[in-house]
Amino acid sequence: LIVCFFVHIAQAIEKDQSVFEESIVSFQALQERILRSMVSAVGTKFVEQCENYLMTRRLWQNVAEEDVVLSPAFCDAITILRELLGTLQDYLPHTLFARVWQRIAARLDTFIAEQVVENHQFRAGAPARLEMDVNALFLVFQPYTADPKKFFPTLKETCWILNLPMDQVKQLTKRIRMIEAKTDKEVAQREGAELLRSHALHRVTVPQLAATLRCLL
Repeated sequence: LIVCFFVHIAQAIEKDQSVFEESIVSFQALQERILRSMVSAVGTKFVEQCENYLMTRRLWQNVAEEDVVLSPAFCDAITILRELLGTLQDYLPHTLFARVWQRIAARLDTFIAEQVVENHQFRAGAPARLEMDVNALFLVFQPYTADPKKFFPTLKETCWILNLPMDQVKQLTKRIRMIEAKTDKEVAQREGAELLRSHALHRVTVPQLAATLRCLL
């Protein structure tokens, strides 16, 4: 509501920028601080709800094909996320809400990918479970964009890596080790970039790729 108030004031005085320029700048700065606080609050709430999900190792052990279902703990987290986004949409102008949900998506994209890879070893069936959970997360943002996946590039690429055949996992791991062993850092950087491009990986870095592959070995 505070954001809407300042937006309306800014719109009302925007017609005479010469007189109200300083006030507009102040309003915009305050607006930005409030938006950042909203994104932080939603992100923190989601992280709290995801704690058990991210730290429960049995979720990522051997999973039979018939047992690959949406994780209950993650379902609770995305339910709360959907409710919070709905509340923000009700109170924020369309342009401001678009900025907020996209920032929230970016924050969750990085957080989930990093935490899952950092804390777990993946066994048979586990990548499919993560992919199902991630697809459910995409659906939360479906009302706001025709293609929610493009706002989660790190998660999208992480899921692709985790679903690679084991022979390809080993080949990539060997290639990365060869790159890391290069004494010429410029050559190593160039070969790393070529490796990522050859696999259409535009978001993850070589160290992130290596860490994700280690989850499968």
